[in-house]
Amino acid sequence: MPVRLLPLRLFLSVAVGFFALLSLLILPSVRAADPAAGERAAEVRAVWISNAILGRTGGPAGVQQLLDQLAAANFNVILPEAVFRGYTLYPGPYQDPRFAAWPDDPLAVIVREAKARGMEVHPWVWVFAAGLESAPGPILASHPEWAECLSVSRESSSSAAASRTLWLTPSSPEVRRFLRDEFLGILRRYPVDGLHLDYIRYAETPCGDGVPHASAAAYLEETGIDPRLFIGGEGAGTGRVPAAAAREAVAWHLWLEGQVSAFVQDMAAAMRAENPRWVLSAAVTPEVREARYLRRQDWEHWLRNGWLDYAFPMAYSSNLGLLQTMVASWESLGSLQSRLVPGLLVSANDLPALLAQIEHVRAGPTAGVALFSADYLLAAHVEALGSGAFSRAVPVPFRDADGTALRPPTPGAFLPPTDPPVFIPIPSYDEGPRPNLAAAARVTVDSSFRGYGPAPLNDGRRNDEVEIGRWAEVAWASAETPEDH
Repeated sequence: MPVRLLPLRLFLSVAVGFFALLSLLILPSVRAADPAAGERAAEVRAVWISNAILGRTGGPAGVQQLLDQLAAANFNVILPEAVFRGYTLYPGPYQDPRFAAWPDDPLAVIVREAKARGMEVHPWVWVFAAGLESAPGPILASHPEWAECLSVSRESSSSAAASRTLWLTPSSPEVRRFLRDEFLGILRRYPVDGLHLDYIRYAETPCGDGVPHASAAAYLEETGIDPRLFIGGEGAGTGRVPAAAAREAVAWHLWLEGQVSAFVQDMAAAMRAENPRWVLSAAVTPEVREARYLRRQDWEHWLRNGWLDYAFPMAYSSNLGLLQTMVASWESLGSLQSRLVPGLLVSANDLPALLAQIEHVRAGPTAGVALFSADYLLAAHVEALGSGAFSRAVPVPFRDADGTALRPPTPGAFLPPTDPPVFIPIPSYDEGPRPNLAAAARVTVDSSFRGYGPAPLNDGRRNDEVEIGRWAEVAWASAETPEDH
């Protein structure tokens, strides 16, 4: 009996020794990168810095104080708003007058002070959104021919119309060249580390009638097909809708996506040809299908082709369950999840709720987390992050020891976009609304978002229809604040 057990004991001893040695070689790196343990070896810890808070800093001394606070929380990437509503933070023909009185170039100050604190700087730029109806901004003022839509003030004098965002048309190669050159100018003039795109999409409800006017005209000129005939605009319901309307609608959708994608592709190519160290990222709609269907923003396509280095899904919510749903939706992206930096909304959460959201995001395979925005970070946030989730300073995951940008291999050939998402048609209510059981009720909505009202609560309908793009018609939303409603 002892003779038979000896080989087994010897085998177990050798096996235990082998796995112990293996653990010495492997486990330290696993622990360092284990997000659940809060000890990632490298991650993105980014924060958006709006033009509003930069305006309130008043100058270099205020910038230093702000960046000291962010450094205390071990943020390693800052996203200062450098182009917004057609204005620029930095000197030039489009500079916001608030910053013209600074003794130094505001962006130069930010870059200098951030570098002194070990932070990367990726200027945050608005792409196709260029102003408000009440304040079109200097770019559209100089180039009204670049607008996607006619001025909505001609259509309505309401306050909602006056606050409506105005857009440059993505369908114009001239517009795309102008924006590319303007953004390349930022990268060349300042020792920044990358570029962060925002509003890189179409408007949700373009031009008030659902038709992006300039893009429809360009499509008609290019293809000979007027998209107004099959998308519910001019000509719809008149008997002039083509028989192949569904097929043409798909082609039109892909064409619109292609105008936005063309800018991302060109921007990436220009940046890497000049300085491969520059990193390109973008703030995007968090749900992939919604991004495509509603905003013609195919950011999965950008990642798969290697044009975009990192996507920042704006996973803004005051509800942890909703955040978990958004995070779970990215599982279909597979390895691309490592190129995501989810954005969380500070103003919508109290401190414990925000920390819980950060913990959930960091427990997944994503590259890090971004907070919107520095405007809402208080001393309590800085203290909690600096002593908790961000207690140890770490580098960003997209650079090697020499600072070279790390990117996955790009595909050998262009990967075409997949078919656009298709949603269930909205049910019709030919019999009219059902009896309104709350006709005498007085209902109000304290929403943070334009367009929401109490009608869906007491219109007598069951809201079974798809919500995407029609939230204000089938739902109501409370203000994005932690207080009770």
